[in-house]
Amino acid sequence: MRSYIISFAKTKCIVLLLLLLLSLASVAHGSPTTTDATNRYITIPMTQWTELTTELTALNQDLLQCKNDMTKLRKPSAELLSQLETAEKKLLQLQKELQLQKKDLTQLSSEAAELKTLSGTLKQQIDKERRVRRRQLWQNRIWCLFGGVAIGYACSR
Repeated sequence: MRSYIISFAKTKCIVLLLLLLLSLASVAHGSPTTTDATNRYITIPMTQWTELTTELTALNQDLLQCKNDMTKLRKPSAELLSQLETAEKKLLQLQKELQLQKKDLTQLSSEAAELKTLSGTLKQQIDKERRVRRRQLWQNRIWCLFGGVAIGYACSR
């Protein structure tokens, strides 16, 4: 009978040790995290998601085209450079926020529309500056032609 009591005590100790180990393991691995550390998800229709991502990629292409156009200009104005930089920063911010899904979809789409108008005005200003530079180039050529004609006329007398 004594061996039965000893084995019961041994099993009781083993069970207590297992429970202690299980409780420590559950505290170490299964502790609840704070709400700030957990990911927050929003649910949106897939069509809106694809529409927003395609719009952002199109805006990215527009900004790259504007950047290429500005590099072709000899001396772009500081205002155009600053507008391009702000547009690029805003686009990067929108892409990051879209990936992190921190903002509401309507706010993101309104900011994307704002960015679209900003890139449109930037394109218009680049075209305007290109026309002004082209006009100045033609004016310089005409003045050189008139100067050459005047010098030639003066020399021939």
